[in-house]
Amino acid sequence: STYEPMKILVTGGAGFIGSHLVDRLVAEGHDVRIYDNLEPQVHGNTTPSYLNRDAEFIQADICDEAMLDKALDGIDIVFHKAAMVGVGQSMYQPLKYTRVNTLGGATLLDLLVNKHRDHVKKVIVAASMSEYGEGLYTCSRHGSIKPDLRTEEQLARRRSARARSDRGRSDRAPCAARMGYSLSALRINAQAYADARRHGACVQLRVRHQ
Repeated sequence: STYEPMKILVTGGAGFIGSHLVDRLVAEGHDVRIYDNLEPQVHGNTTPSYLNRDAEFIQADICDEAMLDKALDGIDIVFHKAAMVGVGQSMYQPLKYTRVNTLGGATLLDLLVNKHRDHVKKVIVAASMSEYGEGLYTCSRHGSIKPDLRTEEQLARRRSARARSDRGRSDRAPCAARMGYSLSALRINAQAYADARRHGACVQLRVRHQ
């Protein structure tokens, strides 16, 4: 590693992205602390066998201020990956998702500002492509385009197609593609304008701008 070893906290460090991040940080020689509640619907009732044994592990809720306060002790860098995921589920469990994703983020920031600002040098917060809508494309005729929300008519056609088990071409695709023009996906970057249209995306965007 070209970096000096640091003491790093990874919230959500038992998750898919978090655990890979932990492995990379440990491999680079950093002292890593994992903070994760091991959400039962994700991990069942067991500690994942893939957790890096060279990282310290704290099992606790991201909204548990006392435990999170202890986890921040002596930390140089924070990677905040703790979150509830799942677009569909967030629609009928908005309180649970808002508590974890918004209040959890606010709890972390409150502790950083009021108790740990003297030693935490940087906080890296996860983003999601869903914050930017349905993606960005370049069209052979129209240039850069972004898909809009599907209309009621498109939704009705989609439901009808599903009833017939006819997957076909999705009405969700930009109209340029359905008209036969060539489309290529473009990379979304942090300079793109936000276009969050789902509960989870709105929450993520709110935390990043707190």
